Amino acid sequence: MPENSSKLKILTQMKNLASQTTTDVSRAIILSQRFVMGLLIASSYSTSQADSLESLLKTKIQGATRFEQTLEESPSSVTVIGAEEIYKYQYETLSEALNTIKGIYINYDRAYNYTGIRGFSTPGDYNTRMLVNSDGFRLNEPLYDSALVGNELAIDLDWIKSIEYVSGASSSLYGSNALLGIVDLKTLSGNDVNGSKIKTGLGSYGKRKISYLQGGGLDNLGNDWIIGITTYDRTGQSLNINTNTANKLDGESFTKGYAKINFDHLQINFGFSSRNKDIPTGPYGAYTDQPGTKYQDDQLYGAITYKRNFSDTIESTSKVKLAQYRYLGNFNYPSGIMSDSGESQWLDIDQSFYYNGKKNHKIIVGFGFQSNFKLHQWTNDSLLNDHAKSTRKSIYAQDEWSLNSQLIATYGIRYDEIAYNNISNKFNHTSPRIGFTYLATPFTKIKLIHSEAFRAPNTYELRYNYPGSTAESSSVTNYNLKPEELNNNELIIEHTLNSSTLVSINLFENKFKNFIQSVPTADGDQFQNSGHVKSKGVEFELQWLPSLNNRIKTSITFQESTIDNSTAINAPKTLFKIIGDSSIPGTNLVSSIQLMSSSKTRTAEGELPSHAVSHLSISEKTQKNYGRFSLKINNLLNKKYYLPASSSIHNSRIMQDGRTYFLVWEYQP
Repeated sequence: MPENSSKLKILTQMKNLASQTTTDVSRAIILSQRFVMGLLIASSYSTSQADSLESLLKTKIQGATRFEQTLEESPSSVTVIGAEEIYKYQYETLSEALNTIKGIYINYDRAYNYTGIRGFSTPGDYNTRMLVNSDGFRLNEPLYDSALVGNELAIDLDWIKSIEYVSGASSSLYGSNALLGIVDLKTLSGNDVNGSKIKTGLGSYGKRKISYLQGGGLDNLGNDWIIGITTYDRTGQSLNINTNTANKLDGESFTKGYAKINFDHLQINFGFSSRNKDIPTGPYGAYTDQPGTKYQDDQLYGAITYKRNFSDTIESTSKVKLAQYRYLGNFNYPSGIMSDSGESQWLDIDQSFYYNGKKNHKIIVGFGFQSNFKLHQWTNDSLLNDHAKSTRKSIYAQDEWSLNSQLIATYGIRYDEIAYNNISNKFNHTSPRIGFTYLATPFTKIKLIHSEAFRAPNTYELRYNYPGSTAESSSVTNYNLKPEELNNNELIIEHTLNSSTLVSINLFENKFKNFIQSVPTADGDQFQNSGHVKSKGVEFELQWLPSLNNRIKTSITFQESTIDNSTAINAPKTLFKIIGDSSIPGTNLVSSIQLMSSSKTRTAEGELPSHAVSHLSISEKTQKNYGRFSLKINNLLNKKYYLPASSSIHNSRIMQDGRTYFLVWEYQP
């Protein structure tokens, strides 16, 4: 544990850095500083001797290389959020957890959550430049390429064991969509629960949530089973939208189910979800003060993983997934309800082999096939009724070569071929990657990475064709779209200051070719390939973990994103974050605080000012006879702030929630 003078020095540096932000930010910073001072005092009372930093660095991960390794061995910049952190901070959605990671920012337009990464977040884009996996299976559906990260995600956060986020391009292993980062979710197994667990919560605006988990072992060999179900409902609040009052038209509800069996070499996953969201913002010109405009997202999937060791040096992993996604959008117009729908059904197969029989080498090779046998878009007025199919074939290989005791080279390549029916041209791309990890000292690592990635245009971008009464209400196809291509360079420096403090610096540069975005034309909106799109920046992060229940993580990102040399929309140049948790001496409680601040942001119609938002959680560390309680207060200081809206909404900004509460009780017999 560092001396108090070192702690205060770190705190002073953080204070000086934070004081450079705006006046609005400073008030929330002061609150965070008080929390940090409390953490310093609390840590002096801590009796835990666990080396939390060492434990963190030894965390097992798999997303960066497709084979298991520790966090400190990763050739990329990886952030891990475990189940304990999810509980302490009371993250309710994947987007809330991701929002605490350096270089990431989240927008919410009261329909979906949108993830911005390193200065890229095109309004209305459904997170298509980020790949989300769960237990090794791709969750991005093939119709819109959407990576759902809010309540629309098919997996409830109560079922998550860990979240891995790998920054940078990863198409050399994962193909399309893995441009700016990948998220790898690990779900709980039966032995993680070993019994039953019930959780219920009540919150602001009529929020209610109930979840139930049941699981356990099948034998003494590690085989187990688990099932879970979650229901959620929120009445929502009244909002002022375009001078109209949307009276309680912001409601949301969902039901999700989950099951997993591990038996011998086999793992079977099953899940479903149905989410309904009332939309108060009047997308595409719909009413803002009358009910009837709503979105529904339904998902269903089943997956099988079979692992087998042919020898001590060769491991085979076979994966098969069958899934369905269905979207239904209802829009209330003066002429009545207009419906816009989409449905996709697909089969995803992946076979990989891991080989470590050659000295100083860890090799993975594999191939994949995905058949999107149903891609259907339609409207209830019959002006759109498009049926399509597509396939994706891929082959990939990667080698991690230890050149000597200080230098490791990681290099790989993947080839993808994507074909659509009724479109003559095929989309193919070769995605290489090469990286070096240099152990400069026992405490300092330097990582240098060059990678190329791509995203093929999806069915919605290629084929959506709706002849509205005006150009503003119309959309036209573009079969000539080309795949987006990304050239990514990254330098990462990680240094362990002492047994409890880790600092890192990430410098990055992204250059897009054939960037896809919606453009208004004389005939209607059309997706087109744009000009020169690039971003560059630097991320600083400090993690201080003096003990198991006391820590601080702070980061600041400076970034610049441009499209044809003009500042990109929804691309804040500065992001500042502090999260920290501390045991409250003499109690069974742990308090956690988050501060998220963003510099001013350009929108389609102007500019949004900088803002800072803080959240506070207080939780019981261990369960008592009655269970355990936790309380989360979002937007603790009740700040009024706005975020950029998606392109479907006339207003370019959306007001976010003020102070809200959520009280949770959970019990495990």
